Amino acid sequence: MRLCLTVVAFFLLFTSYAGAADKIPDDAGPGTISVTGTAAAYHAPDTATVVLAVETTASSVPEGIKANAKKAEAVMNALKGLVRKDAGDSVKTSHYSLQPLYDYDTRQRKNELTGYRITNQITVRTRDTALAGALVDSAIKSGANRVDSVSFSLENEEKHCRDILVRAVEQARKEAAIVAEALGVIITGVKSAAPECGVRGIQPVLRREMALAQKAASDTATPVEAGDIEVQGIVNIAFLIGK
Repeated sequence: MRLCLTVVAFFLLFTSYAGAADKIPDDAGPGTISVTGTAAAYHAPDTATVVLAVETTASSVPEGIKANAKKAEAVMNALKGLVRKDAGDSVKTSHYSLQPLYDYDTRQRKNELTGYRITNQITVRTRDTALAGALVDSAIKSGANRVDSVSFSLENEEKHCRDILVRAVEQARKEAAIVAEALGVIITGVKSAAPECGVRGIQPVLRREMALAQKAASDTATPVEAGDIEVQGIVNIAFLIGK
């Protein structure tokens, strides 16, 4: 008799816990469906940026500054003759530096000043992307001895991101509607949304040694292929659902 009562008591206790687990509180918040929408588009770049430099060395500061200024002026004049200022193109000095040069004297065990390095970095920005190779060639021919980078971009990245995020949201909404229909619920609103947009492109790598070696081997124009730029949008959305 005691064993029977114990079994009955355990059964009642188990069913009471099971009922509590199955019961949803009346004040519970609405459920959600979380989805990720993605979209991508490829665009031809509309802006090219070329970064070059005139680097010189001299035994004295005045001598070095004068020699560098003469070469840099020739380079900038050549570049300005290729770009179109009325189209928004620009040629400007983006960095200038003067550094002392030292050699280590092993006998006296100290550094000895041997001269100075002067660097005038020039950045060219143009809307004519096909002009990138000609800019490199003209700069080197005029006295530039360093090509730091050649890059391509989209002028209005914000507009491209806005368009691609609209498409990503549309995809997320469609996927959420499919899931909601399968679950037998309806979408009643949006709890949260986290958008992200990125612009990616394969940028050409053109270093000083590459450019100078190519110009020494041939008088043909330096080929610089821009390629397409990918604009990718991602949005994580939590949709509220109800019955």
